[in-house]
Amino acid sequence: SRIGLACLPATERGFFAVPVFGNFGSAIASAKMLKLNADQICVALSIAASQAAGTLRQHDTMTHFVETGFPCRNGVLAAMLARDGFTSDMNILEDNNRGVGFCTAVAGKEGFRIEKLTEGLGKEFRTELLDTKHFPCHSLQQRSLEAILDLLGKVYTNYRDIDSVAVEMKPGIARQLDLLDPPDGEHARVSIQHGIAAAILEKKIGIDSFTDEKATDAKFKEVRQKVQIVVSPEWESQGLKDFEIVTIKLKDGKEYSSPRWETWRGHHTSPFTTEELVAKYKDATSGTLSPKQIERSMQLVMNLENLKDVKELMKILTFPSKK
Repeated sequence: SRIGLACLPATERGFFAVPVFGNFGSAIASAKMLKLNADQICVALSIAASQAAGTLRQHDTMTHFVETGFPCRNGVLAAMLARDGFTSDMNILEDNNRGVGFCTAVAGKEGFRIEKLTEGLGKEFRTELLDTKHFPCHSLQQRSLEAILDLLGKVYTNYRDIDSVAVEMKPGIARQLDLLDPPDGEHARVSIQHGIAAAILEKKIGIDSFTDEKATDAKFKEVRQKVQIVVSPEWESQGLKDFEIVTIKLKDGKEYSSPRWETWRGHHTSPFTTEELVAKYKDATSGTLSPKQIERSMQLVMNLENLKDVKELMKILTFPSKK
C-alpha cells in the first residue's frame, strides 16, 4: 500500500493498483514466513517489481479477477528465488545512475513521492482502512446502489411508474461507470445504468443481478434507458471526497432524493458484522462451491489462526464442486 501511495499517478496512467503494487506486499509476507534476512528481502522486492503488471482496461473482463491473484503467486515466487540465492537490483524502487527506478516508471518522474513510503510508518496501518463491497460489482457503484435501495425501501413503486433516475457524481467516477448497454454480465458489473436497473426491478442486488441473460433482457434494457448520469465537475475541482446523490422522478411529477451518499455498508467506516460477511460469502460462492464446501470453508476461515496448515482449505478452494 505504501508503494502504491507513493505512486498514485500510476492509476491515471492506466495501471491497475492491485496486481501492480500487490506484488510487493505478497513478496514481503512470503519473505517474512521464509525468515529471509534484510538483503534477501530487498532481492525479493526487486524480483517482485519485475513481475508487477496490470491494467484498468480489464475491469469488465474475467481477467480482472485473475489479475488480483497474480501478485499472490508472484510474491511467493519472488521470495523463494531470493531464498535460493538469486540476485537482483538492490535499489529497484528509486532512480540512480543505472537508470529509472520502478516508481518513476509507473508514476512518472514528477508523480513519484518517495516520502510516502515511510510516512506514518509503524503508526498508521492500511489494514484498518480495508473496505468490503456491499454489492458484487464495481466498487464505485456501491454508494449509488445503496442509496437507491434505501429510497426504494421508503417509496415503493413499480418500475413503470418511474420517469427517470438521476445519479449525480464526479466526472472521474462517471467515466468508469457510464455503460448504457452492457453486452454481457461482465460488462454489466461496471455499468451504473445496469446496477440501478437491477435495484429497481429486483429490490435487491446479488451475484445473479449481473448475468449475460439480464444484461440483454428487454426489461433491464427498458429501465436502463431511464437512468441519467448527471456529472458535477465542481465536486472534483473542489476536492470533495467521493459521494453521489440519487433522485427518482415519478411520472406523476413527484421526486425523491437521497442525501449525499458518502459511504456504504462494508466500508471501513461502517464494517460488516460477522453475520453479514457470512451471508455475503454464501451468496458469492453459491454458484461455485457445494453447500457442504461452503460450510466447511467458512469454518476453516473463521478458525484460521488455529489451523496447523491450510491444505484442506486450499483443496476446497482449488478444486470446487457443486455436488
